[in-house]
Amino acid sequence: MNINSFSDDSDLLDLDVDQDDQLEEQTEVFVTGFTPFFANYRREPDMQRMELPAKNLTNEAIEKANLLRKLHEQLVLDIDFVAKRVKEYYDKRHQEAPQFKEGEKVFLLQQNIKTKRPSDKLDFKKLGPFEILQKTEPVNYKLRLPDTVPIHPNFHVSLLEKAPGNAQQYKTEVDNEEQEYEVETILEKQRISNKHYYLVKWKGYDTSENTWEPEENLKNARKKVEHYDQKDQARKGQAKEDHQNR
Repeated sequence: MNINSFSDDSDLLDLDVDQDDQLEEQTEVFVTGFTPFFANYRREPDMQRMELPAKNLTNEAIEKANLLRKLHEQLVLDIDFVAKRVKEYYDKRHQEAPQFKEGEKVFLLQQNIKTKRPSDKLDFKKLGPFEILQKTEPVNYKLRLPDTVPIHPNFHVSLLEKAPGNAQQYKTEVDNEEQEYEVETILEKQRISNKHYYLVKWKGYDTSENTWEPEENLKNARKKVEHYDQKDQARKGQAKEDHQNR
């Protein structure tokens, strides 16, 4: 018995099941290629309900038990194989992002940051280098920024570039008349170790720069926090009511 083949790794995540054809006892499991009924009885259900000829039940039972044991052993191997393939694909995708350590120096690639230099042509393409303070999320890092750069210090890894040890430090001044550090909207909320964190979309920044912020970092956006909490509470209440009415 061979596992279903895939043209490439992405097929593992793109498998689609036609819900209209899903019959609980006859649906093929994409991992094994068998229906649940076949996995249990080593045959498909007899839809015509035809009478079976009499057989030696003792020999048939022994044969069926041996076949089921071998089938289940193969199912376990197939499921383990696909699980490993999915993990390899996931790891490959996420290992492409560079990893930085605390204390390491990085350049900040300029994006939506206007400095006080007189011309865009003369402006820096990279700001810094700045020190990595901590990794705040799998793809977000917090930088130590000088007072002349009063913007939120958390950045997506795609905006950071490792700086060589001899990189020269240039003084960077952000034009405060154009640069804003403002919460545009709050997207999600989660509780970690009895502490609330909010996923923030920053005004004037791409969604790749969304960051998870603890509640105390959003003191200047209390109205937006309260608005999100009210909507979240109403949504949970409605979901509970819908569940009770089923």
